Amino acid sequence: MFRRYGVALVLGAAVLWIGGYLVALGYHTWPVADDYCNIVSVDRRGVFGALADLWFQWSGRLGSSLVLYGLFGLIPFGLLHWASALAGASVLVLAGLILRLTGPWAPPMRWPALLVILQLLVFCAFALLGQTVFWVTGWVVYHVALLYFVGWLCFLSRDMKQAGNPSVAATALRFGAAIVAGNLMELLWMPAIACLLSLWRRAGPARPLDASHPLLPSILGWGVGACILAAAPGNYARAGATAGSFSIDMADKVLTYGAMLQTAFLSGHGWMLSLILVLALIALCVPGVPGRAQFVTRRDGPSARALLVGGLLSVAPMLAVPGQIAPRNGYFLVVFVVAAGVAAWREVLSGAHSANNAGRVLLIVAVLGTCLLTPVLGQALDRQRDAYAMLEARHEHMLSAAAGASGVVSVAPVDYQRIPGTVHFMELAVTPEGYPNTCVASVLGLPGVVLSADSH
Repeated sequence: MFRRYGVALVLGAAVLWIGGYLVALGYHTWPVADDYCNIVSVDRRGVFGALADLWFQWSGRLGSSLVLYGLFGLIPFGLLHWASALAGASVLVLAGLILRLTGPWAPPMRWPALLVILQLLVFCAFALLGQTVFWVTGWVVYHVALLYFVGWLCFLSRDMKQAGNPSVAATALRFGAAIVAGNLMELLWMPAIACLLSLWRRAGPARPLDASHPLLPSILGWGVGACILAAAPGNYARAGATAGSFSIDMADKVLTYGAMLQTAFLSGHGWMLSLILVLALIALCVPGVPGRAQFVTRRDGPSARALLVGGLLSVAPMLAVPGQIAPRNGYFLVVFVVAAGVAAWREVLSGAHSANNAGRVLLIVAVLGTCLLTPVLGQALDRQRDAYAMLEARHEHMLSAAAGASGVVSVAPVDYQRIPGTVHFMELAVTPEGYPNTCVASVLGLPGVVLSADSH
């Protein structure tokens, strides 16, 4: 028993070690672009006024945007780096939710599996963390939405095991939680559909989807939330800002989708995601792999196939507006492919070994992963501290200029070579009316701000 708890203590310390790096990376993240504009929107219109503007001008993501505007309304600009630090810590929460979603795990496997999941998430999504985790706006829109969504799937998985008819209050709770899940983001629609179908199949496809079915309130609620999201006038106003939106050129869409997959699987640390995809396919498709036949019936949550298909198709809604595709759109793809690989190989390990032996295999992988990931995070932190100091110095320059400025303040461009990939950064425009100059000037109390003429 002492040995078991000693191993758990060491693995828990390793989880906190990686978490400490993530917190430090978040702390050394400077607000950028949309952060300034969201502050201005909340200051001028209030939280609900900003939410109304969003609905008519940009998007129907009401749930996550309420959290976003509430955060900017509560936290002063100078303390936003603490929110980014909290964002870094929330990656540990995501790892824990994926552990639960892909379980149940035998006790000897639980701590090693948590550490391996955390390492895979950080390594595979490393190039996207600056846009989806450490950047406050991106954190709420992408990562907080993902935390809620995966937590909702865990809730549904547990709900499927409940016997008897639920109370009216419980049914209303399921319906309301599903509305929020459907309204989170278009990029979560395909994972939701795939996972709901998987859970329905696990409940028994012959069972009618009537009022007694445990999934019915969640399916209906999710549909309502998705319709609210799709009906927002801002979706179509935003789409009109870029060429090619809602085009029916299928050949172009296929090429665009292929390019997005290439970016996810072949650039940066994409080789690891490609390896996870191959291993997941082996675990699911190759005859004779131990544990393959049991993986649907033995697991509580959505099948590995559903996680994989939903993840690969998560970027499909962006094909409607190809001019607005950004690297961060692939974040959910990365996370769900990782989750699918973990779910599939959990069955292989459980079917081929005893829990103790499977735990030893995961322990070896966890130790090696910690040794490999630590220098990567250390180097990223060194570069991020340097970038933070540079951006903080420019901020102080603008604040000092604001004290006696009677006109537009000119700012020198930053050295892009000092901006690491874990930092989401958008430079100022060369005109006072450009984006995000008006927002930056408003937050800092400047008459105006421009990038100096020697920008490049």
